[in-house]
Amino acid sequence: MEWFIAAAAIAFIVLVIFLITLIQTAKSTMRQIQGTLDEMKQETNRVMGESEKLLQSAHQLTDEVKGKIASFDGIFSSARHVGEAVEQVTASFKQASAAISHKVDSGVRNTVHTNGSTIADTLSWAQQTFDLWNAWRKRSRNNHQEPKS
Repeated sequence: MEWFIAAAAIAFIVLVIFLITLIQTAKSTMRQIQGTLDEMKQETNRVMGESEKLLQSAHQLTDEVKGKIASFDGIFSSARHVGEAVEQVTASFKQASAAISHKVDSGVRNTVHTNGSTIADTLSWAQQTFDLWNAWRKRSRNNHQEPKS
């Protein structure tokens, strides 16, 4: 029976030695895991800091872009108003041109018919009226094309 107690003691010593090396290996592995976790935590903090800076820059850039877009709103509004004004001026010119053409035509016909003027006199009068109308159009264009201060 003594050899049984000796064998059990040796087995117990081997088991203790095995457990000690297992615990030391586990402890070493835990240290490595802790080191890796610390590195990951530092890297995560660094990335978070850079992300916050990037996010702040993005917010600033967004605010600047919004400001630029808002400044263009006035320009687009002005351009729309200018377009409407040009349409009104064009419509007025068309109406005035139609009225002048009708009046000139009526005047020429009445003059030829009532006064019995010769064809040459009528053509001369029509040419003068046409020249007057062209001068009026040119003057109107020049007045509307002058830059505003």
